[in-house]
Amino acid sequence: RLGTFFEQYDAGTWPRYFRSASPPLKEPIMHDGVRELTGWDFVETVSDPRSAVLVAFVSSDCSACQTFASTYREVARRLRDARRQSESSMLHLTLARI
Repeated sequence: RLGTFFEQYDAGTWPRYFRSASPPLKEPIMHDGVRELTGWDFVETVSDPRSAVLVAFVSSDCSACQTFASTYREVARRLRDARRQSESSMLHLTLARI
């Protein structure tokens, strides 16, 4: 019922994320230096004023996304290597995907 949706939305009782992966349990999930975001931690992560976040919005059905994924992981690996060489190198930058 559409009316119920709008009533709950206006009242602030509709679930924040109706469809999303489960929230991370403790620490953010990282794969090859790329942080995996969910609907539960997206807003907090990208709104952090102490950090710059580059987010790739991907779909498992998107062939271009799959092609770009290897390039994105390579950038993340290079960023991780740069941080290992210098502790102050690009600490504020996060590469993420959702």
